[in-house]
Amino acid sequence: MTVWKSDLAYSKDYGDGNVPKGMVLASKAVFTTASVLQNETVLLNPIPEGATVLDVIIQGSAGTASLSVDVGDGTTVDKFIDGATATAAFMARLSNAGGVGVTYDADGHIVAKFLGAAPDDDIVITCTVLYTM
Repeated sequence: MTVWKSDLAYSKDYGDGNVPKGMVLASKAVFTTASVLQNETVLLNPIPEGATVLDVIIQGSAGTASLSVDVGDGTTVDKFIDGATATAAFMARLSNAGGVGVTYDADGHIVAKFLGAAPDDDIVITCTVLYTM
């Protein structure tokens, strides 16, 4: 199984080295689907050690019949968004109470997994994560 990577997947430039505690930061990752299969994982936003996630927003330019998307991290694929409908242009926000206020004790990633069908090629996926340090 292939693990797909967004434009930010391996970035270590968090820009938060001297950020005052409590300041809200945003990370935006963009990924364009191409040959992604059903249930494959897409690495989206890198999350630095010490970050507390406040919100996760995923948007897509279009969709595929019977397509849904989970958004989570390396430990729980649907930690933030569980089964959001992605059959047309779509947007979903953090919807799982267990994902609110998650603090990372090591660097990690926000990931997406497409369920129900393989997404069409050339769908532009944008994931924005709001977090504090």
